Order: sequence, then structure tokens, then C-alpha cells
Amino acid sequence: MPKGCRHNLMYRITIQNGEVAYLITRLNIKALAKGFITMHQLQILAGAVCSLIFMSATFPMLYKAWRTKNMASYSLLNIGLNNVGNLLYWLYVTTLPIGPVWILHSFNTVVTLLMFIWYLMYRVDKQPIKRLTAELKRQTMSFAPIRSENSTAS
Repeated sequence: MPKGCRHNLMYRITIQNGEVAYLITRLNIKALAKGFITMHQLQILAGAVCSLIFMSATFPMLYKAWRTKNMASYSLLNIGLNNVGNLLYWLYVTTLPIGPVWILHSFNTVVTLLMFIWYLMYRVDKQPIKRLTAELKRQTMSFAPIRSENSTAS
């Protein structure tokens, strides 16, 4: 790094109308041009910012699934394939140096595993239970003693 470079390249970043990515990119390109940061540092920073964006986009889905406990809109096949894909993708990720991709993929693995567990816990088909209870009520009603008019008039 050049002598006397500034380390606080990110001034005050406010999230307004999607200008964060533009501001970060603009600051980093200027810093890169002036020799404040290397291309590798810029790539790591871009990976970290993208990982945060992807992870933050997942939180509304997780919150809604946890709050409502309604997993009917999710496909078990999709969740299962995501888990298998994440496990296989770990074979590739482990060959990379530790960085933003490790954080992002760890987060994705935890999320898909959590969604799978929630799917199994909260996705209970209540229709067979309701049908079974109705059938049991009908059967027990047929065994109830039948009152005849003769037995009541004594």
C-alpha cells in the first residue's frame, strides 16, 4: 500500500434507493485507481457485500415460515434437492480459501436444513385426522342406545 493512504474509504454509507452498491463500487474504483487497495481486496469486499445482500434477502422468508408455521407453499422436493445440492457444493467450497463464499454457503446450508426440519415439523396434513374423527363419531353414534317410544311410557 502506498505510504500515507487512508484506511477509511467507506465514509458514511446510507441505504437509500439502492445507492449502496453504487457508492461502494465508486469508492473502491477510486481507491483502486489511486493504489489504496488491490484488486484482490476489491474482490473480497464485493463478495462480502453480495453475501450480505443474498443473506438479507432470505430473512423475510425465514421469519414468515417461523411466524406462521405454514409450510404448505413450500415444496418438499425443492427443499430436499436444495439440501442435496448444498452438501455436494461443499465439495467445491472446501477447495477455496476461507472467505465470503464460506459464510454465504454456510448460511445457505443452515437455512435449507432449517426449512427442511420446519417442513417436517409444521407440514401436518390435518384432513385425514378430521376425516378419522368424523368417522369415529359416526361409528359411536350407531352404538348409542336407541330409545323406543314404548320404553319411555311406563
